[in-house]
Amino acid sequence: MQFRWIGVTVLAFALSVQPLSAQDMAAPRQPPQPASGPGGSEATSHTVLRVKIGDGGEGGWLFLPGDPTPKSAPVVIFCHGWSAMQPRAYQAWIDHLVKRGNIVLWPNYQANLRTPTRMFLPNALAAVKSGLEILGTNPDGIHADLGRMAVAGHSAGGMVAAGIAAEAAAAGLPKMQAVMPVEPGDSRRGGIASVPLADMAQMPADTLLLVLVGEQDTSVGTFDAERILHETTAVPDSRKALLMLHSDDHGVPALVANHFTPTAIVLPNGSYNTQPLRQTAVTRMQDVGIVDALDYNGTWRLLDGLLDAAFANPKHAGFLFDPKLEDMGRWSDGVAITPLTRVK
Repeated sequence: MQFRWIGVTVLAFALSVQPLSAQDMAAPRQPPQPASGPGGSEATSHTVLRVKIGDGGEGGWLFLPGDPTPKSAPVVIFCHGWSAMQPRAYQAWIDHLVKRGNIVLWPNYQANLRTPTRMFLPNALAAVKSGLEILGTNPDGIHADLGRMAVAGHSAGGMVAAGIAAEAAAAGLPKMQAVMPVEPGDSRRGGIASVPLADMAQMPADTLLLVLVGEQDTSVGTFDAERILHETTAVPDSRKALLMLHSDDHGVPALVANHFTPTAIVLPNGSYNTQPLRQTAVTRMQDVGIVDALDYNGTWRLLDGLLDAAFANPKHAGFLFDPKLEDMGRWSDGVAITPLTRVK
């Protein structure tokens, strides 16, 4: 990667919100979060309980839905980006998933910044096993439905997520019904800095696979996303897709589809971080931790829809090719936000 994640994330907390000019205030605004449906604010639970799995690279956390507590819930494994070993950089997305009735299992996979990249996947698999053992005790009265499991991940975590899905059977884990690597990378760096990609040919044929990249992601680009798509040879083309999020500056705040798009911070008062921060003028580093239409109409909506499709009986593979999937909503003046495009 071309950045130090923790340093940038902490910086975002420290900087003040840039005030809007009169011209900006008159500009078209982003759409609000939908009230219901994939990516929407409708919740089946209203609190998030955190349970520690363990420390170090084989540790992590469980996030459980409560108030009310469901009797049974699917499990979504969420794999963080390189060095983002604390969930805070993704907490808004995690909370969204949990309040929709999912258990989120967070494998740390890094003990510290010196953890070799070759250990990322083995550590994650060990953490997932530990997390599932805890879930087997029905913590807080919730039964984990292991027939409804999925895995998603960002950046290095996108590589780990794909690896978990490919090696689940060999590792003695339940099958991942859905897989969503977001801006996965980077296997091209070479040497000990390279994040290896597991043998994608092992990913089961009935997996629903959605790979997502960002138009202005200059940190990892599309190289590994395309690798995942092409090397999952057992998964037919009818069950996988590679989509791209686009930037759009028609309104204010502008939408920036860079490598930090999936980060989503919850502020100390419990609200989402929705205002741009003056951390940098460099486009690839803008909008760290912002929750905006690229989240609730983009990453959140896509993963929610993918889970719904994968957990349906039978699976709804057609979800990946529904033209409505590309719709990102509209600015307040009615102009369409630049839609998703299909890379492959």
